[in-house]
Amino acid sequence: MVGVNLPSMRDHCSTVIDNILRECEEHPGVVACAYFFFDNRCATTELSIHDGMIRSLIRQLSHQSASLPASLVDIYGGGHQQPCTASLQTTLQKIIGVFERAYIVIDALDECAEWEKLINWLGSLLQSPTRRFRIFLSSRRDQNINERFDSIPLLTQVPLAGESANADIEKYLDAMLDKIARWDAETRIRVKVALMHGADGMFRWVALQIEELSKCYSRRAVEAQLRSLPMGLDGIYERSLSRCTNPRDLKQFLLWLAFSTRPLSENELVDVIAVDFSTRSIPSFDEDLRYFNPADMMSLCSGLVTAGWGTVKLAHMSVKDFLVSERIKDGPASYFSINEALAHSIITKTCLSCILHLGNRPSVNESTVNSFPLVMYAVEHWIYHMRIACEDAHILELMARLFSPESNAFSNWVRLNDPDEPWYFSRRTNFSKAAEEIATPLYYASSFGVHEMVKRLIAEEAHIGAQGGRYGNALTAASYHGHDMAVQILLGHDADVNAQGGIYQNALQAASCRGKYAIARQLLERGAEPNAQGGQHGTALKAALDNGHDEVARLLLNSGASLKPLFEGEDQDLLPSAAYMGHIGVVRLLLEHGADVNSHRGKHGSALQAAFASWERRDEISRILLAHGADVNIVGGKFGTALQAASYTGEIAIVRLLLERDADVNLQGGIYGTALQAASYRGHRPICRLLLENGADVNTRAGRFGSAMGAAKVMQQDAVFRLLVEYGAIDMDDNQSTEDEGESSGMDDLDDTGSPENGASDNTIDESDEDCCDERPANLKRPRTVGTTMQIAKRPRTYVLHFKHRKYIDLLYHNSFADLRTSQSQVEIEISASDSGSRKKTPVPL
Repeated sequence: MVGVNLPSMRDHCSTVIDNILRECEEHPGVVACAYFFFDNRCATTELSIHDGMIRSLIRQLSHQSASLPASLVDIYGGGHQQPCTASLQTTLQKIIGVFERAYIVIDALDECAEWEKLINWLGSLLQSPTRRFRIFLSSRRDQNINERFDSIPLLTQVPLAGESANADIEKYLDAMLDKIARWDAETRIRVKVALMHGADGMFRWVALQIEELSKCYSRRAVEAQLRSLPMGLDGIYERSLSRCTNPRDLKQFLLWLAFSTRPLSENELVDVIAVDFSTRSIPSFDEDLRYFNPADMMSLCSGLVTAGWGTVKLAHMSVKDFLVSERIKDGPASYFSINEALAHSIITKTCLSCILHLGNRPSVNESTVNSFPLVMYAVEHWIYHMRIACEDAHILELMARLFSPESNAFSNWVRLNDPDEPWYFSRRTNFSKAAEEIATPLYYASSFGVHEMVKRLIAEEAHIGAQGGRYGNALTAASYHGHDMAVQILLGHDADVNAQGGIYQNALQAASCRGKYAIARQLLERGAEPNAQGGQHGTALKAALDNGHDEVARLLLNSGASLKPLFEGEDQDLLPSAAYMGHIGVVRLLLEHGADVNSHRGKHGSALQAAFASWERRDEISRILLAHGADVNIVGGKFGTALQAASYTGEIAIVRLLLERDADVNLQGGIYGTALQAASYRGHRPICRLLLENGADVNTRAGRFGSAMGAAKVMQQDAVFRLLVEYGAIDMDDNQSTEDEGESSGMDDLDDTGSPENGASDNTIDESDEDCCDERPANLKRPRTVGTTMQIAKRPRTYVLHFKHRKYIDLLYHNSFADLRTSQSQVEIEISASDSGSRKKTPVPL
């Protein structure tokens, strides 16, 4: 759907969603709907990028699935880094295939910062064999987008403009006019006729005109306003801006709303004008510039901003479009023209001025944050804005003051938000952090790659080799963050290339861990020891291999690094780990240097098993391993056998390949006992049939669930259950001895600590349980079934997750699940189910 303006299209999208949701309610678990509204009013947000949309659609559709989709477990269950775009897209496609029909509604495509990437994905999705879905898109008119749509034959464009939107506008207009009780009927008719005549399908134009007209208190005033109606949205914005009585403050508000990294609260926004830019000297924070009442700010910005859910945003994307356009420069509102780089420069100076204002305080606390609402935004985001800002001598001077030892501003900044802490720490604030615990200004300047500040601090005789911080010293921090110039400056001033300290022990290991090839080469040329021991990975080579940086690993090997200790020591699962992580370059490198393709002493078992358990490039890696003589029947590791791992992940082509390579279909091992039980647990019916056709014993007693039937029943895999019965599966639950055996397996009876009475828990994942890191970190507690049909009573399900599974916690809690309880080490989330077994689910509102 292509239209002139967003509000009209959004109204149509809402109607479409309402209709689809009614169908979803009638067919829960069979029909699903997910929707996403792009919003590019802030500079960086999940609501404006392609991957943010994919994640949202995955969350919504997963919530509507009868069970946690296997493909979701694949990408999030491993505990490794954030899935790449390709993995997210593949996962979404697989989840769509779970339903008989899935509807996806994407609104305001033109506001997606990566719309080309999105349209390319749509084209490939529409060409896929899975066609159980319908996609509804909306976008404002854009020639480039229209041309891309034309290249996708399966997309049908429906223009929405002018007359096609006027019916909806008329309904809206009638509702708004009814609210203006002081106008007589004749005035209402006059206003309606005039606005309908000039609307041309633009909801936004009509809404703004009504807002202005509602301020008229006589018929003559209404007539005067109607005679001067501006043409189009540009005309309205131009008139509103040019009439402003306080242009300095309004421009500052609009500039921040257009380019802040997140939505701002009213109290935060009021503080953005509390910085005095009126003189040519350095900007400074002045509390006297604050408004007494935030409502006055909203009045000043009337028609241009909107407030809701505790935040303020630009009222419409067209406001930002006008402010940054060429059109505004030659009109009466030219003062409000905004340049992006200059905007980030002003925001940076405002943030730094706010932080420096705290320099007079010896410490900070919660009261400080409450007194200066903008300060938390300032300490968290000034670095981002500084990197985009245009060159500005005032920014350098403000940073010099921040890093000065004569002010408390530096220490207070780190106490409020220490950027040296890992990004996944939910809170970086530590009010009580002692000054001695804070790394030097040179360390932080090197971490950010602020070259001019690094030079300035060194010129002021800062101690280059000073120890402190997460990475130990300034050189290692710069190496880890990939700031080539900062590394060059530090080495040029005789920084010790082999200085030890920090979590990576030396700069070379830090650079290798992050795959910073140019910096690693620079360090090696300046004498870095390639075989230095210590740190999180032990050596720089191990750091490069662990993180999939094969080019850096080759550089280290060519510089004298040795693989032999890694092959002979405790890291004999180097090849399986690389296969599991999908690091195809590292797999090839290790095989070239003599790695044993059949080594299986580590937690992943053999490399072949690890490849099949992976969620990344499993097909390519498995074929490379098979070409190098991998044994398909090695037993070991979590999944026991390669066939069991492949059956678990659901790749039928790989299962077929293994069977062709004489994989033993009944070979036992691993947590699921057999390949058939693993496939039954995950609900992979085609694989179950293939295994059975190739001689799998349907009644083998082994593994966590006792049998394939036990796995299917516990996970409510009805289709698999029926297939197993067809092939002669016997329900062991009527047999008391096997009932007792099942109980001792840890599936039902738990002691007070949540552990089976006879040993390790299946209901939680312990922090030390490394072998379970790619398994769903929960086990559903279900009642046993009776008989040979799928009669599993529904009751609330409880997932228990340790905090290290933060991706699952985010996935489950942020999708309207019923209850959340926390303890020091784990989170318990209860999901309610109706007595009938069907759950009414609604897509997550954005």
